Amino acid sequence: MTRQRRKLPPSCSLCRTRKLRCNRANPCSNCTIRGVRCDTVARTASPAPVAESPVDAEPAATKLLERLARLEAVLADSGSKPEQTFENLSRSNLASSSFMSTRLKNVTSDVLRLEKSCSTQDTLGLGQDPFVVSTRPIQEITEPLSFHNYGGFAGFDAASFVHPMTIRCVNVPLRHEAHILVNKFIADVSPFHHVIHTPSLHRVIDSLFNDLDRAKVPDTGALLLLLAICSSSTYMWTILDNHRCLYPDTATANSQSMMWLRAALDVVDHANRASCVTLECTQAMVIVFFQLCCREGISRRARSLAAHAIVMARELGLHRIDCDNQSSDSDGLQCTRTKTEIGRRLWWYLTATDWMLSRLSVSQQDIYSRMSGPTSVKKPRHLDDTDVGKGEHADRPLDEPTSVSYLLQRIRLAEIVYDLPDWKGNAGSNPETTAYCRVMDEDARLRQFMRDLPPFFDLNHNAHAKTPATGSWYSPGIITQRYLLNMVLHARFCKLHIPFLARGTIEPGFAYSHDVCLESARMIIKMEHQLSTENLPFALFRRKLNVKLRSIFVACTVFVLDACLGHGNEAGDQVDGLADVWKILREAGEQSPSASKLLDMSVQIVRRYNPAHPVLEAEIFRHDQTNQVPSEASRVVKPHHGYNDGSLVQRVNHASGGSFLCQTLDTFQGEIGCEGADWAGLCGLEAPFL
Repeated sequence: MTRQRRKLPPSCSLCRTRKLRCNRANPCSNCTIRGVRCDTVARTASPAPVAESPVDAEPAATKLLERLARLEAVLADSGSKPEQTFENLSRSNLASSSFMSTRLKNVTSDVLRLEKSCSTQDTLGLGQDPFVVSTRPIQEITEPLSFHNYGGFAGFDAASFVHPMTIRCVNVPLRHEAHILVNKFIADVSPFHHVIHTPSLHRVIDSLFNDLDRAKVPDTGALLLLLAICSSSTYMWTILDNHRCLYPDTATANSQSMMWLRAALDVVDHANRASCVTLECTQAMVIVFFQLCCREGISRRARSLAAHAIVMARELGLHRIDCDNQSSDSDGLQCTRTKTEIGRRLWWYLTATDWMLSRLSVSQQDIYSRMSGPTSVKKPRHLDDTDVGKGEHADRPLDEPTSVSYLLQRIRLAEIVYDLPDWKGNAGSNPETTAYCRVMDEDARLRQFMRDLPPFFDLNHNAHAKTPATGSWYSPGIITQRYLLNMVLHARFCKLHIPFLARGTIEPGFAYSHDVCLESARMIIKMEHQLSTENLPFALFRRKLNVKLRSIFVACTVFVLDACLGHGNEAGDQVDGLADVWKILREAGEQSPSASKLLDMSVQIVRRYNPAHPVLEAEIFRHDQTNQVPSEASRVVKPHHGYNDGSLVQRVNHASGGSFLCQTLDTFQGEIGCEGADWAGLCGLEAPFL
């Protein structure tokens, strides 16, 4: 009988599928290496099937039916419910994820704060000298800074000093007097920059006096802000402010302005040494910067203060203000919204100032203090101060004036300046053509800017004749901003085209520049005459503002150059323009020494190159009648019979006419801080009188 061969167990499913040689172990080597379950183990480990009895099969069938019933119920429920999309699933998990997100943000914020505290070191105590504040009636304050022996002042205990010490004391006006100056500032000064929030400003001043009443050391930023407001308000005090009953006359108020300015600059230095970085400090430095520009032009001191304000704004994180604004509670949210809006105004004012200084200031030509490129800070909202902090308030239409309308237009103008290419870049094979193309490019952009201005900033009265005279279009602030903005634009047109004015008389390719210069200069004089008829405080102190007076200076330069080119063949408009601008400078000489100096210089220049000019003889006769002494600026030219100063003969400049004109105007622009004009370009032209 043949012996039957024993059947070996079959290969596992993995080995059969991949056609591997299975060793039929439990488990096999192939499954062990791959880390998978070997079905050989399951087959060998499972016991031999045993036939179920009918009694045991009934419970299993019952359980199977129950499971099927439950599955049918689940399917029925899922069919009645809407289909779960990705968005629905995300919303269902929103509660838990938002909780984790909030917690993660808090942890991240704490870690970043820890990192910042570790990366910064304690500053040296350079500003810890005793510094106190006292209140006095404003008319009794002859010097805001005084020195006293220690003791008897808020926040200082005489027993705490080991050695005798002199305390520097800052005298400020009384509370109600300070609020009068604040109201004057809001009405007549703030429209020029408006980096404040009116309701918050009154609260800051009240908090300063509350600290003084409680014998507490006041906040340095609030003190600096008050001093800056006092200086600006008294500098622009006019006869229209007599109803405020703070000063007996305008001269008394104006005489206090300089002492408040000196005190503000001293506190700025103290805040710098004490490393005081607050929003109020930055606001105050902007206000002081604007007043310095009004007094002395774009001087070194003004540029330094602007750079300091930019650094402080960065320290405050204003360049990230829209990234870090994460507030949750309602009261804190409103406070944060208000401060966020103030921060946006500050940051954009400083950014626009930096961009403009890079083009208008010779010493800062094409150099930016702020990082170039787009900024993540949003533009200030087009809202009045009363609406700031109310989240449900939508921005006003752009054709509706608000307190920030002028600031927004100033930002637009700065963006145009920033986007322009550099003067010296990409000169190419023909630098002259490239330079004039850049001039025409900027001219086109400025023209478009003027066309896009809101109607309430348009000098054409027909554009808003239908608006009632009592409407917001005719508010003192809007009228002031309208004149200032248009004067700045036309002055820019003059300075842009003045290097090509002389060539425009002999070369048709540059005739446009000649016409634009004269047209813009006439518009400046026309606006000056219109402004003199307005019943506004700005109309009374306008000649104190170097920012505005520079437009008159540029117009005077245009008319003087055109008069020198005429050789006695002037038209009526040209004669009237020169006569008008000389009359304006003569009247402005009482408030601006620079105006008198420019008048003397311009008369001497016209007399040198066009002695037969019809306006010149009348001006010299008027000069002789009033027995005026020529200023130092006029001592660089040959004297005329009407100017009897013998020292002039000894100081005649024997250089060529072109170099003489360049040196004279360059000397004047350095003295008044009117930088930015390329006077050297005037002397390289092929003009008849050069």
